[in-house]
Amino acid sequence: SLTNIEIIDLEIKNLDKLTFAEFEKISTILHSMTDRIKQIGLPENHPYHGTAINDTNEHHQQKLIKYIIDYKKIFVGGVAHFDSYYHNNNTLSKEILFAKLGLDLNKKTIFYATKSPKRFPWGPEIVADLAKAIKNGDINVNSQILVRIHPLHYRSNNGKLMFQNILDEYDQVASKYPSVVLNIPTTVSKKMDFDLSDSETNLVSSILKHSDIMLNMFSTMVIEAAIFDLPAINACIRDKCKADFGRSRQDIMVDYVQTHNQRVIQTGGVKTVFTMEELYKAVSKYLGNPTLDATGRKCIVANEAGPYRGNAGKIIGEHILSTEL
Repeated sequence: SLTNIEIIDLEIKNLDKLTFAEFEKISTILHSMTDRIKQIGLPENHPYHGTAINDTNEHHQQKLIKYIIDYKKIFVGGVAHFDSYYHNNNTLSKEILFAKLGLDLNKKTIFYATKSPKRFPWGPEIVADLAKAIKNGDINVNSQILVRIHPLHYRSNNGKLMFQNILDEYDQVASKYPSVVLNIPTTVSKKMDFDLSDSETNLVSSILKHSDIMLNMFSTMVIEAAIFDLPAINACIRDKCKADFGRSRQDIMVDYVQTHNQRVIQTGGVKTVFTMEELYKAVSKYLGNPTLDATGRKCIVANEAGPYRGNAGKIIGEHILSTEL
């Protein structure tokens, strides 16, 4: 029975803050996250006597060993969140997808997966500059920009959207530039912004399959893009960060130097750019030859996407059910 299990969400960096007392009270599934889904731990009544389910790879397994549990108790089950990406019947055809989103079949599609508004509130400026580059020919391929708004933009406080001003800026950019199309995500849970419906997950899968390039800022979308062999770029443009770097986490270079991001960058499967001019050149280059860096993308999948691809959820569920609590 799983009736006495509590699910706890927290980032991997905070795992060491849990006390023995917290584990002793209940059986726990520890659902730790770095951006999206990184580890699921299943300790019992003591952090060193339970079972941990690691849903990605050996790098995260080492963190579980360090923070939670004996390595003999760690089961690597894969990334359930990615399962649908391996099933072709879950994706829309390009014609249906483009009609649904208002995209032009005759143009290349630049998919921009935005960062959370607290970490990077200048997304609309990036999009506007990209649209100008398409219009002026700095991006030398006939293109359109599909902007998927990060779910955290829709957080509210007392019924009022906390980032309405940023959403308004995106709307203004889309109204000004015909090449910009906005996509608003729909989540199931009011508490977990990553909790997407099956139809929404299938939409993301379809976007990844039918886009020509993906732009982001060091998110797990790089891994997801690699699964579809989709060229990806990390926009690490510090000049866009109008913040006091000493008092905020809005310096994009913080993301660049993080170990898990560097591990992905070192595969050569994702391009990192530091100026808008570099971004325009990289976009044009990938649109002209999407096979560039394909070997590196395969390395990203091999290193980061975990085992049991397409079947991880079932494997993890069966392991939980078979575990003595």
